[in-house]
Amino acid sequence: MKNTTKLSAVVLSALVLVGIFSFVTAANTTTPISLSEVSQHNSRTDCWSVIDGKVYDLTDYVSNHPGGSSVSVICGIDGTYIFDGQHPSSYLGLISSYQIGVLAVQDTTAPLITLIGSKTININVGDSYTDSGATASDNVDGDLTSEIITVNPVDSEIAGNYLIRYEVSDSSGNKATASRNVIVTAIAEPEPTPTPTPTPNPQPEETPGSGDSGGNGGNDVPQESPGNSDDDNQETPVYDEDDDEDDRESRSDDNDDREDSSEDSDEEEHEQSSSENSKDEDDDNNDRESDSKESGRGDNERDDDRENNHEDED
Repeated sequence: MKNTTKLSAVVLSALVLVGIFSFVTAANTTTPISLSEVSQHNSRTDCWSVIDGKVYDLTDYVSNHPGGSSVSVICGIDGTYIFDGQHPSSYLGLISSYQIGVLAVQDTTAPLITLIGSKTININVGDSYTDSGATASDNVDGDLTSEIITVNPVDSEIAGNYLIRYEVSDSSGNKATASRNVIVTAIAEPEPTPTPTPTPNPQPEETPGSGDSGGNGGNDVPQESPGNSDDDNQETPVYDEDDDEDDRESRSDDNDDREDSSEDSDEEEHEQSSSENSKDEDDDNNDRESDSKESGRGDNERDDDRENNHEDED
């Protein structure tokens, strides 16, 4: 009776342990494990592998493998293609106890980096600058802000255009980058205002005949400004032999006309002078005749006076 009781207790304990092991194993076989995590277990002493979407820890199986250590070629990778090529599908039942999870859905989405503050910052040389940084999140790994790598080359003492880079990767190897542009501008010093040079007032030039010196009775005669004559504004004619010949002929004709005009003028002056001389002679003759007549009358009057005097004396 006592033996039966002891046997029952042992059997019960074994069943409990089997139940616990089955529960733990069932829980472990559904745990999602990423391929990047599997890749970290890639040696004979720490061998994880993926076969048909299931993750196995084959570390203890390597020493029991019928083919020896050749199983290590699938450590740290998805070994489905290699395993299925060397084993029948029923062989998976021999390693089912080594399953620790399932391969997580492949993550191909990169994390998202969000800048804190403006994408472009403008500062002056000498200003103090502290970057506001950025945040990062991933659809699988969650908050990756602490994983951000920042490269900040900004030197606020030197003018220039600086680019701050932010970079982060998730557990699946997806990488994200972002950047911020910081412009450091030198402050231009104001140029000194030049002192204006006083312009002397020009003294007016005294023209001939102006002022009290007489000449034109005190009227100022405007002087022609040098360089402003009409001749200076005329265009220089282009020399042409035909035009030159025409000019010479024209000047010759003008000279002939002037000579003819001069001769006509001389003749008119001569005729006018002759007429005036003739008139003067006529006037002189008339004057002499008038004087002669007056003289005759005077002689006759004196003769009459003498005759009268003789008669009185008689």
